[in-house]
Amino acid sequence: MDRALSLDLLNLALGETANLPSPEEFAETMALAEAELFRGNQTVPESTLATAWYLHSVGSALGSLELYGVQRRRAAFQVAGHIFDLALADPVRDELERLRLTFAAQVSNLRGGLNPNALAAYRWRLDDRRMPDYGTPTTSLEIGTALLANDTNWLFPAFDRLRSVSAQISRDWDVDPASTAFAALDGVVDGGRRLLLYLVYGDEDNRAAARERLRAAAASASGPEDIDSRWVAFHLSQIADELGGTSVWALIPPDTSPSVARAFTLARPPILSLWPPQVSLLDPERTPSPLDPAVKRIVLSVPTSAGKTLLAQLLVADHLTRIGSGACFVAPTRSLCREIEASLRQRLRLLAAPAEVAFTDDLHDVTGDGDPQVEVMTPERLAYLLRTDSASVLERFGLFVFDEAHSVGDGSRGWTLEWVMSFLHGATIASSHRIVAMSAAIGNRATLATWLDPTALGVHFHSEWRGPRRVHSIYRTERIDDSATELPRPTSRSPMRTRYDLRGVLHLRPTATGRVFELRTRTPVGQLVVRQPGHSRDSELSTPFYRTIAPIALMLGRAGPVLLISPTKNEARLLAGAIADRSSYEGPAWLVAMAQARLGADHPLIRCLRRGVAYHHSSLPRDVLLGIEESVSTERLQFVVATTTLTEGVNLPVRTVIITAQGTYGQGG
Repeated sequence: MDRALSLDLLNLALGETANLPSPEEFAETMALAEAELFRGNQTVPESTLATAWYLHSVGSALGSLELYGVQRRRAAFQVAGHIFDLALADPVRDELERLRLTFAAQVSNLRGGLNPNALAAYRWRLDDRRMPDYGTPTTSLEIGTALLANDTNWLFPAFDRLRSVSAQISRDWDVDPASTAFAALDGVVDGGRRLLLYLVYGDEDNRAAARERLRAAAASASGPEDIDSRWVAFHLSQIADELGGTSVWALIPPDTSPSVARAFTLARPPILSLWPPQVSLLDPERTPSPLDPAVKRIVLSVPTSAGKTLLAQLLVADHLTRIGSGACFVAPTRSLCREIEASLRQRLRLLAAPAEVAFTDDLHDVTGDGDPQVEVMTPERLAYLLRTDSASVLERFGLFVFDEAHSVGDGSRGWTLEWVMSFLHGATIASSHRIVAMSAAIGNRATLATWLDPTALGVHFHSEWRGPRRVHSIYRTERIDDSATELPRPTSRSPMRTRYDLRGVLHLRPTATGRVFELRTRTPVGQLVVRQPGHSRDSELSTPFYRTIAPIALMLGRAGPVLLISPTKNEARLLAGAIADRSSYEGPAWLVAMAQARLGADHPLIRCLRRGVAYHHSSLPRDVLLGIEESVSTERLQFVVATTTLTEGVNLPVRTVIITAQGTYGQGG
């Protein structure tokens, strides 16, 4: 169980301050709030929110004042960020309050070392962004939240608009806005723009100028009516200091082409600063550096959502610009291959010499002349190419990246990956070829590292850091005894049958207090029919388990998109249909039209898509799968039921994942 708030963390954050609850009391309060979110009650008590603002102030205290230690400030930020995130789930709050909560959550998560949560806090803004007006109460908050979410699409035109209005005020009134009641706002606009220019283009002078401009804005006497602008300016100035060690520009080696950094800061989505594991791996003081061409073997072991895919993209981009030979990127599933291809294409087109990226679905396709510099493929395709002409493969590629390397343990396909890696390792041990093995779940990483790099001259990196918070729960059904109804017997020899209503039960333990919450559905989710005597289940008359999952999925869908994993293609289709029967959502019209043209109007997927539900498995045409994956990535589909085609490393912005069965088809149990 990965719980959001441990007693140790709460004890460190709260300290021994009077009038605050004890860590145990506060953990209980937070557990109740988490449980209420599952029930659909999205209101955080005002006393809890007040504690969050207090902890935010503890974290914000200047280190030079020596009021609190570094560890306590960090813990205070982490706890405060969690509470602000919960408060943002309340749709009743007005825009100004939501912007304040968003900025507070972003600052708390960033400065608490939980970077991904800072991006997630901004998502509610993505569908309702407008160009800011100069001098409105929300302007500085809009700028601050967009900067901390790397929303460059909005920021560049917003800064142009605001600077134009500021210049017009200066001309019309013959006054410098920095000397008016707009002083703090003007500082946020100018300092924020300079900070953005540094993050995107790497000009250190802009970072220094941004820092000074923002500090001046935070200390300005612009009046209590613009306290939000001074608050935003203060935190942006602090973050500008910290970005000196976490921006892409600060971490790439001096001999790396600047176009490599631009491939990350200008592509979509933009990467302007790196997360703690990435910073640690790319630390300029690390010897050897993973970007050093002399490093021939690299093993990366970092948890899911810790940024290993971006590290791999950086390795590929640096290799192409520094060495010039091609790169082969190996992933276990076609879905993951398609995602990797799309993200690499976005970035590598911005290199000084743009690189072509391809993923070939056909296992045996050999294109001949004009092969792309970067090819994404499954282990089976690479095995075929090596068996066909290994010399050509080694001549073409100088870098091999294996994502989800733990797949060597797969009982059905792992031997192919093991053979491919073994062959390449043996064939390139005396050459300059480089091999990178990455995984979030390598249990024997030391063994793998020793095998790939017996001389220990490579890079073996492991991190336990995990940014996104998770809450696990277990779902079951229970019969409602007082709903028992005797069913008529078709014949005198037919057994007696009793029908019971079923309700859903979620077992939730959100904090380290040990308390388990049991959340029960208010209405039945199905029925159970048992035969008498013996009480054996009548499968024909009882509700299938997949149908009892649909109400829970719809309840959790109120918090955001849901991914459900089913063991077989048929169960995925049936579960998607059951959710669609109850869904009031709408799917993207373009996807419905495309799937209908491809599959026909009577295909069961069409009805599901119309109601914001999709199922995803390998028997669907590739273009339909691509459309579903794109719609999930842009959060246009509320529910996706998939087989394991979407579980191997694919990055999806879903809020909830439901595993509908233990094991997979053919495993038993």
